[in-house]
Amino acid sequence: APAALSAAPAAPDADSEILEAVTDCVLDAAGAGTITNSMRKRVLTYAGVKANSEVKTDFLPVWDEVSIPLARVIAPDGTVRTLAREETNLMDQPWSGSAPRYPPGRTLVASLPGVAQSSVIETTVAQTFRDRPFFSASWSFGGFNPIRRRVLRIRAPASLSLRILDRTGGAVRFAETQEGDDVVKTWTATNLPAATREMSMAPDWARLPTVFVSTGSWDTYAGSLRAALESAAGSAPAATARAREATAAATNRLQKIRILRDLVDQSIREAGPPVPYLPLQAVSPADVTLKDGYGNTADCAVLLHAMLKAAGFAPSFVLASSYDTRLRMHAPLIETPQRELFPSVLVRVEDDAGRAVLLNDTDRYADPGASPHQGHDALDLSTGKVGALPAPPEFESRMETAMALDIAGDGSASLRVRRTYHGMNNADARKHFSELPPEERSRYHQEQIAAISQNAAADGPLVTKFDGYPGTEEFAVRIDRYAVRDGDRLYFILPVFPPALPGLASDARSSAILWDDPVRDRLEIAVRVPDGFGDFEIVPPDLAWNRAGVGSIETTTRRDAGLRIVRTLNLAPALFEASDYPALLELDRNLRHSRMRTVMVNRNAKP
Repeated sequence: APAALSAAPAAPDADSEILEAVTDCVLDAAGAGTITNSMRKRVLTYAGVKANSEVKTDFLPVWDEVSIPLARVIAPDGTVRTLAREETNLMDQPWSGSAPRYPPGRTLVASLPGVAQSSVIETTVAQTFRDRPFFSASWSFGGFNPIRRRVLRIRAPASLSLRILDRTGGAVRFAETQEGDDVVKTWTATNLPAATREMSMAPDWARLPTVFVSTGSWDTYAGSLRAALESAAGSAPAATARAREATAAATNRLQKIRILRDLVDQSIREAGPPVPYLPLQAVSPADVTLKDGYGNTADCAVLLHAMLKAAGFAPSFVLASSYDTRLRMHAPLIETPQRELFPSVLVRVEDDAGRAVLLNDTDRYADPGASPHQGHDALDLSTGKVGALPAPPEFESRMETAMALDIAGDGSASLRVRRTYHGMNNADARKHFSELPPEERSRYHQEQIAAISQNAAADGPLVTKFDGYPGTEEFAVRIDRYAVRDGDRLYFILPVFPPALPGLASDARSSAILWDDPVRDRLEIAVRVPDGFGDFEIVPPDLAWNRAGVGSIETTTRRDAGLRIVRTLNLAPALFEASDYPALLELDRNLRHSRMRTVMVNRNAKP
């Protein structure tokens, strides 16, 4: 078999080629087991030498054991060098030193001997696991290097309740056999091409043939995790006293929410791995987190929960995902429960108006009600159901820019810019300006002015107001020789920039393109021209782009006592197929075209 495999051509720009990759997953009746990954690969380039000279495997000794039964390098002349004991090291994972309260994470590192171009590397890595809340995994067929043969085998007792979602289509052969009390399922693929690295790519499991496997149910997992979190939050005399002292002068629920959110933000350092990567027994009591001054997302949520309850609230826990519910590409991760889908523990309470407020994912710069997880899928630990988190319109993340451009008869201009920030855009801007030293603030102001025109000069200070909601930023400039006067005509370029649509950096694309964040942006520019001018010969054309399930981009131009241009973007997260790329590229080119910024106005005809 190896000789036959070596006859197939490799991708011309690949750094290595995988001759054979075999994954064996063996499960017992409790959902524990061993995953063994065996691989043969040929190194093709110097970059491939750098990338393949080590084998690294992260694991948690409290529930994992890892070994490397085989690691050897076959030189082009046939010389075989085998991994020696002294070439294997056990290292702490980066977070372990900053969060010693948690079971330590380890990385097994094997430095392979004699890796060179045209070498063949053979490795086998075995990982035995136990005591997980439930077993979940996914395996994709493909990658950035060509694969000659890829095999996935799953052996499990017929009695084990195992959910399997096969999203491999016709690219992978499937076989199933019965061996005693076990069922063995095998997927085999050959001659998988190398994928091209591109911007804004979807995860492997969303763009490659993938098998999803799970022994879990969200309802059972939610119940177990809720019990662990509520137990840790239940007896917390120190946190209770601290919360009551901090909120003693508060006059409403919203004030209490903000006080306690800020208290945890400023006194607790977030450190440690997220919930899916630790046993439930590792959840710390609220008072321990308060005393130690650090905690992972679960422990910070436990402390917040305890303090909010002490202040008279009825808080509840939810697990949040990184994916907006409208995206839907992560549906397989919900259908076959994957614990890694929900890494963030949030706390939900109600404000004075009965509106849900999400906590534990914002700092003191965010207004209660704003959240980076708005509209994301989440697991409600009270119900065991998966659904979208609330997204109150007043706290949607968006930015509005208003410009007033006044053109004088000699071609000079004055411009006033006002930006209004909402939701997490407001939180980010408030943090930016609050922490900006005076010299950096001055530099920022100058950069904003220079971006408008090289001839621009400040016409007053930079004014920022973030003591209320929404926050605003304002500045004004004077611009000499802004418009070009040609007899009875004035030409000028509007001081606006095209919106940045993600992932449109090349002329062609081979994979799906992911827009993973919503975009809500409104720009309005009002232009006043000199007296006697008003016959607009060239103005930005109207543009309208709409797509069901995604949103719209619109630009409109109106002539009323001058010129008024409005551009709005209202885009939901979306996954576009590669076949959509030419249309997106054309949209981007239209938005960037100079005609979208060019204005020519003539002197009014004499009566």
